Amino acid sequence: MNIETVKVVINADGQVMIEVDGAHGPVCLQVTEDIVKMLGGEVLSQQLTTEYYEEQGVSEHIRVSE
Repeated sequence: MNIETVKVVINADGQVMIEVDGAHGPVCLQVTEDIVKMLGGEVLSQQLTTEYYEEQGVSEHIRVSE
């Protein structure tokens, strides 16, 4: 069983950074898409880490503005 971890950081200027670790395939994209929709913001940048392209793990780092 794989444990997925989502970390959400809200900066003082209102920008949000979301990090997903431990997801497989496009799951991290689905998780962050739902969070961005809930926040009502738009994605300013998105960085897929090397783990995204590996079969065993996926990590993603995105920044969102409100």
